[in-house]
Amino acid sequence: MQRAVQRAGGGTAANGYDKRPHAKGDPMTVRALQTEAGTGPATQLLLRYDPAARTWDFAKNGEFWEAVTLAHSLGQYGSGRRVAIIDDGFDITLPVLASHTLRSIGPPNAPSAHGTAVALLLLEVAPEAELLLYPTANTNDAHLEIDEDAVAAAINDAVKQNVHVINLSLGKAVPVTELFSAQNFFADAPKTDDTTAEDLVFWAAQRAATLDVRETLMLGADALTSAVEAAVAAGVVIVAAAGNDADHFFVPAAMAGTIAAGFTRIRTEVIGGFESVSLRVPSFTQSVLTDFTVVQPPDVLGSSFASPLIAGLAVVARDPQTLVELKPAVRRSGWATRLWRDYPQDEWRPDRQGVIDELFKAAVNKAPHHHHWQQGRYQCPECAFLLYPAYNNYGLFTLGWKDFTHAEVVLNTARSIAPYRFEAPANLAVALRELAVGVRGDDAVRLLAAACEASAASLARRPSYGPYLDTFHDLVNQLDNTINYQGEEAMTDIQIRVRIDDEDDLAAATQLAEAEGIELQQAPASPDGGVDALIAPIAAVLIGAGVLAVAKFITDWLRRTDQENKGGLVIDQRADAKDDIYRDKDVPYGFLVIYPKDGGEVKVDVKKAPEESVDRWISEVISGAYKTISDLAKLVSDKPADEQLKLVDTSA
Repeated sequence: MQRAVQRAGGGTAANGYDKRPHAKGDPMTVRALQTEAGTGPATQLLLRYDPAARTWDFAKNGEFWEAVTLAHSLGQYGSGRRVAIIDDGFDITLPVLASHTLRSIGPPNAPSAHGTAVALLLLEVAPEAELLLYPTANTNDAHLEIDEDAVAAAINDAVKQNVHVINLSLGKAVPVTELFSAQNFFADAPKTDDTTAEDLVFWAAQRAATLDVRETLMLGADALTSAVEAAVAAGVVIVAAAGNDADHFFVPAAMAGTIAAGFTRIRTEVIGGFESVSLRVPSFTQSVLTDFTVVQPPDVLGSSFASPLIAGLAVVARDPQTLVELKPAVRRSGWATRLWRDYPQDEWRPDRQGVIDELFKAAVNKAPHHHHWQQGRYQCPECAFLLYPAYNNYGLFTLGWKDFTHAEVVLNTARSIAPYRFEAPANLAVALRELAVGVRGDDAVRLLAAACEASAASLARRPSYGPYLDTFHDLVNQLDNTINYQGEEAMTDIQIRVRIDDEDDLAAATQLAEAEGIELQQAPASPDGGVDALIAPIAAVLIGAGVLAVAKFITDWLRRTDQENKGGLVIDQRADAKDDIYRDKDVPYGFLVIYPKDGGEVKVDVKKAPEESVDRWISEVISGAYKTISDLAKLVSDKPADEQLKLVDTSA
């Protein structure tokens, strides 16, 4: 008996799809695939192919096509790789297909738009690959329905022909409820009285990220599944269309060892000053079980046509098996990114932050190529496409938690993996700028110069993007100010006069200075009866962290002493200032007043700001790099919203 397997995209029938009911004797439910297309998607797609130029007219933009361009620039066009394309039929009158091998081990070849389009798409990615074309459509059927037994036989033959990759833009649909048991999946979930819905989301995400859902599916055995299992065991990379129905899994894409390919759409938005790119479902319904997705070209309908693109990437990769090995890394990174974006960082508990951090770490550690250990040694297109998002998103995650040192390492790695991308250098510039806060001398210049270079790299790739241009100009100005300040001031000592009002304040200051490793030298009493102190790092070796240490000392000292009655903080940078830092009863507690070196006044509300944000901001102010009202006002306004620094007033 011939059993039908449906194409995962359009065919040559009037509507492209079979609509026969499920045959109850089959081990799996066979169901027609649907898209929103009113005519055969494959037929429409072929209209966009130019046989003379041997290319497609749709835009080849985005991370996938950039990775393909990288492969070609490295001389990787698929030469020496053999690929089996098992489909309904092929138009071998096209010169580009005529040079390849047609293996009709089952039904005779009947030219079809579906198989032809699939083969041509793969050749767009891997033009020097050798194709073995297996027609499997039942020519006695008016719809050219694919014969499942012929597919199984073709897979077995392809293995004997020593193919490296098999593309299957076909499959049979099985309702999710027949293969997947939510009850079994959640059997070990926490069930305490205080377990919340969000707790279960994080638990389920961890489980789904670490366990391939295929391992939980209750698949039956037949000729097709046996052939796929044998091919995977033989080391053949099998790429299959994910399928075009969100309520169904598709076989063989749902089988262990295969790569399920689909389409996605992207949405770009700016959140908190950072550019965020999120994925959306394609313009047709698609199975939720996908391993890798490609940005959907306009009007290209059906996961059938994503499969040959991913298969082509496997062909031009350094090793086709790398794509299979990348699946756990991509899965973990995907879930980490989803949790990070769905749950605002200011609402996270430490344990949830830990879950996301561990998933990101596992993603980069599960990758077959550890680029964070081997930066600059080689480039691989498969990691540029599939692993770059893991590193870039992990870098953004660490930036959000102000772990700038970690962010620098991760984002530098992202940049080395995909040097043509713009997001990683833009985010790296932010990390380097933050690392420069509280650092003085040559170290500050080095970090800011590196930030300017990274920012310039992102701007070169997106010259019309306003936020990148603003960031670059700000960094250049900050670097200029730092260099000028370095030339004007001796950078070997930080000496800041702090007015201490009474003996209780002095005792608190002395205790804190000892605890934080800052030398506090008591100065003679000032004429107004207060006690002055001179604060400086113990040794020149502490200068690099000295500004931040002094800033933390100042804020901790304020918090320990009589807060409400002694007023807010004043930082006086004017040349004739008697004291650099003091408290003023006319300034409400929770406010800072700064008198810049070049004159004027800036007032800032820090009542709601986290302590760490206040410490870092004061360190930037006392570094002396910001001399004007406009510099200081911009320093406040450029801070992320979550730092809760509010510019109250400026006056000349």
